[in-house]
Amino acid sequence: MSYHVFVVLHLIKKFQGDRSIYGIYHLLHGKKSSQTIQDSLLFSAKAFFNSLENLSRENWNNLIRTCCSKHLLQEIKKDHVTLTNVGSDTYLMLSKSYTIPTGLELTAWIDIETRFWKKLKMIIQSLSHMIHHERYYYPVSRQDDIQQWTKNFYRHLEVNRYQLSNQLQKEIKTALSICSDLESGILVYQLSGFQVNGMTIEQLAKVTHLSLFETSFLFKSSLRKLLNQIAAKPDKYPILAKIADLDRPVSAVSLTQSARKTLNLINRGLTLDQIASLRHLTQNTIEDHVVEIAFQDPSFPIDSFIDEKSYQHIQQIIGSLTTKRLSVIKEACRQDISYFMIRLVLAKERV
Repeated sequence: MSYHVFVVLHLIKKFQGDRSIYGIYHLLHGKKSSQTIQDSLLFSAKAFFNSLENLSRENWNNLIRTCCSKHLLQEIKKDHVTLTNVGSDTYLMLSKSYTIPTGLELTAWIDIETRFWKKLKMIIQSLSHMIHHERYYYPVSRQDDIQQWTKNFYRHLEVNRYQLSNQLQKEIKTALSICSDLESGILVYQLSGFQVNGMTIEQLAKVTHLSLFETSFLFKSSLRKLLNQIAAKPDKYPILAKIADLDRPVSAVSLTQSARKTLNLINRGLTLDQIASLRHLTQNTIEDHVVEIAFQDPSFPIDSFIDEKSYQHIQQIIGSLTTKRLSVIKEACRQDISYFMIRLVLAKERV
């Protein structure tokens, strides 16, 4: 059995059929939607957010089909699967051989990790070519904003290119010292420079004789460890801290842009009806935003949306059930309890 199967079984076990296989796929792919962000928190799956950003929907479907054909998974309704007895036994067996890299759990900087990585690759490539007095090369990033950021980065430097190169090399080596040689190697060998092309994750998987999933996870683990080191001691890593741009506020999985607009209007004292009318959105969409905000901010007050008695009632019902499926919880609650109220309690309790 492969590492791919281990990951699929691990995630299906975590979600217990309460979300579709595509909900899990969106999590792995890093989709910035209210539902995906909420699921990452509700099912304690933040570590997997954006962990396989290059995974195609077709490959994910093939993996699920393979596991079903081997009787490891069973479909309980359309696009919802759970582990079979064989699947549970197989998962326990695979857990003795495979693990999820610990660095994936360092989710405090998920919001900036992709952009940080693009900027770091661009700086190292351009710096390497400058040192060798080579002006012409094919940039690793074609994004206009990344290229513009790189130009601005050099304009505000107080050291020359050689000092910068030595300092950056020292910082990266020191920060990655907490990683295994395999983890740090998977990160470093993706970097391009003068007459050196960085390897792709696919190429690294072949070289290391690891699965694509495990190679991707090890890369994300090392990247998150690197960012965590920078954030903990920015004075020790001044160049890396500047590239990471750690001065701006970042959350583990930040609010979607639309939810942030709704929050601003709530803070101005508008009701949900008024916000829906002003933004030309449905009441349900605005409620989605409120639930997302409640998930992200433990201090966000919800007493204007649900009274204490209803909160305690829902809390007791959730505690008596073994599922997070909204329809099951709703059926067990009083008739006056809405889905919105249930979702708010789930957000606050993080059960």
